[in-house]
Amino acid sequence: IMPPSMIFRGVEYFIDKDINRSLQILLDNNSELSLQRFITSNNQNIIGYLFCHNGKMISILPRESYHVMDSHSCNSVGQTVPNGKATLLQFSCLEKLIKFIINKARSSCEENALLQSQIDLYPIMVTKVY
Repeated sequence: IMPPSMIFRGVEYFIDKDINRSLQILLDNNSELSLQRFITSNNQNIIGYLFCHNGKMISILPRESYHVMDSHSCNSVGQTVPNGKATLLQFSCLEKLIKFIINKARSSCEENALLQSQIDLYPIMVTKVY
C-alpha cells in the first residue's frame, strides 16, 4: 500500500498509481515489444512502475539502470521459492529487465495452470503539492 504523499527535503509530494495510463497485456509473442514501448514512453513525473501479476506486486525503478524490488520469498536471482527473502535486483538494460518480467510471469503460470497470463504495469506518479 502506497502512502498518499511523502515529504522529501522539506517539500510534500503526492504519490499516485496512474490507473488511466496502465498497461494490461497477455503473455504472447508481442509482450516484450509492448513492455518496451510502454516503459520508454514515460514522462518526467513517473518515478517507477508497479508490476502486478496474479495478486503479486513488485516495484520497478528506472534510473541509469533498472532496479526491481520484490518483497516476496525469492532466491538471489528473483525466482519465487518457499524459503527465500525479499530481493533487490539490478538490470543494466531494459531488455534484461523485460526478459525478467516475462519469465517471472511465465514461471508463475507454469507452476499453477489456473493462473492468468495477464501482466499489469502501472506508472507511479509523483507531483509536488502546491
